[in-house]
Amino acid sequence: MENKLSPISRSSFMQPFNDLLEDMFDHFDDNFFRPFKLLEGAKAKVYPRLNIYNKDSNLVVEATVPGLAKEDVKVTLDDETKVLTISGQNSQNKQVDEDDYYMREITKSAFSRSLQLPSDLKTEDCEKLKASFKDGLLKIEIPYKEVKKKVKQIAIE
Repeated sequence: MENKLSPISRSSFMQPFNDLLEDMFDHFDDNFFRPFKLLEGAKAKVYPRLNIYNKDSNLVVEATVPGLAKEDVKVTLDDETKVLTISGQNSQNKQVDEDDYYMREITKSAFSRSLQLPSDLKTEDCEKLKASFKDGLLKIEIPYKEVKKKVKQIAIE
């Protein structure tokens, strides 16, 4: 009896390698070219998401940090450079034996996001900053009255 091997098509034999290469280059593309994508206007994967608006003579910054406790989030404001930084880290305290997992996508992670506040923000107003946290929403209120800048048109002779 002759033992015949079925022919292996090149595409089926190489498919796992092709998938691996595509996955590698997808991640490489996402991270390496991110600054250029931002310039193109593509949506970036930025965390936490923010809303910034004026309300009652306050500059309000809202950040979504779902799944984190108040103790896991830190807010700093450099009153000299007027840079507000929101950072945090989820604390994975739950200890489960590795053999008991079917899937594990939730891991310990950290984030940090900084934003430049208006340059005319007064240093004394930085001291009056208030922050609150409820249901995964961080709300920061900074006393700020927007200065309306006057632009004067100059006649050309």
